[in-house]
Amino acid sequence: MCGIYGITEHNPTFIQKYIQTCKHRGPDGEKVWWDPDHKLTLGHNLLSIMANPQLSIQPWKTPKGNTLVYNGEIFNYYELKQKYNGKGFAGITGCDTELLAWGLDEFGLDFIDEIDSMHGFAYYRKDEQQLWLSRDHAGIKPLYYAQVKEGLVFGSEIKGMIDKVPGSRKMDNLAVSFMARTGINALRNTFFTGIKKLLAGETIVYDIAKKQITKFNFQSLNIMIGKEGDLSIFIKFNTIDKLKKFENESNQFIEDLKKTFVFKENQYAGVFVYNYESEATSSQIKMTEPV
Repeated sequence: MCGIYGITEHNPTFIQKYIQTCKHRGPDGEKVWWDPDHKLTLGHNLLSIMANPQLSIQPWKTPKGNTLVYNGEIFNYYELKQKYNGKGFAGITGCDTELLAWGLDEFGLDFIDEIDSMHGFAYYRKDEQQLWLSRDHAGIKPLYYAQVKEGLVFGSEIKGMIDKVPGSRKMDNLAVSFMARTGINALRNTFFTGIKKLLAGETIVYDIAKKQITKFNFQSLNIMIGKEGDLSIFIKFNTIDKLKKFENESNQFIEDLKKTFVFKENQYAGVFVYNYESEATSSQIKMTEPV
């Protein structure tokens, strides 16, 4: 495993401390990089699994002058290398970071759908002043973030950012309640107030100038069975408009379920959550993915 870290301000001291806090994540190299305009500082611990560590040091400068920090592995690296051979991808290092950097430069967020991977990465698109954070579809690689007065802070582990996020040593009641209820915490909230996690298959786009998240890109439908037999269904949407459309079109579906189950309902931006208690009288639910 590697470790990735960042904050949207010029603060190499903080990032170096973050790297040292998580140095167990990678013994093969470490580096801090900051944007010359002092809008972003990135850091990385390297565990090299594919190439010469000296050829894999991150943060990684992309062919178009953007910057990438990446933790993971692209399992179809060789297939994609062959596919794009002669089409712009050099493939000099034998490192999948090189492929990811090139693909994001060339195809943007669409390239994520091409890679078969476990990953957590941050990609700084300089001209647009955007920071993309992404997590693999299975949620294998962790990635946490928080919005603070400096803008956005993120990293592979929570412990390096706690002192940067006011109030984070206070327990998040919603996350704790959900964990107690279902045996897992599938919410964006972590147990630390103010610190969030990217959900499995999720990419967010952060506008550095505006200091706000401008896009959530959801990729999946999660259905989970709790330890007491409880069922939670999460339907994730790319936009709030799509969420509202689903709500308007699914009234009968919801009413039918209410007649069948002891029913509780929660809603929050971007996600519609159904909770059904263990007294449910039916074990089968048929659902179609929202369009």
